[in-house]
Amino acid sequence: MDKRLEQQGKDIADIKQGQAHTDTALDALAAGVEAAEERLSADIRAARTEAKADNLHLQGKLDKVIKSHQKRMDAAGLPDPDKN
Repeated sequence: MDKRLEQQGKDIADIKQGQAHTDTALDALAAGVEAAEERLSADIRAARTEAKADNLHLQGKLDKVIKSHQKRMDAAGLPDPDKN
């Protein structure tokens, strides 16, 4: 009977130790996931900022081309189709 209780005590100690290792591993995993989320969030913000800058740059070029075409059409005496 004493051997059986002693063995159960050892088994419980082993289970507690295994649980402690599992908890430590899960904490490390959670920290890694949190760090990855932060990096991903920063990358997304940077990509959005870059896309907005590219969009503004493209809009500026487009406005320039439209004005250039408008000047040429005005100089050639062509009517503006949007004014009719």
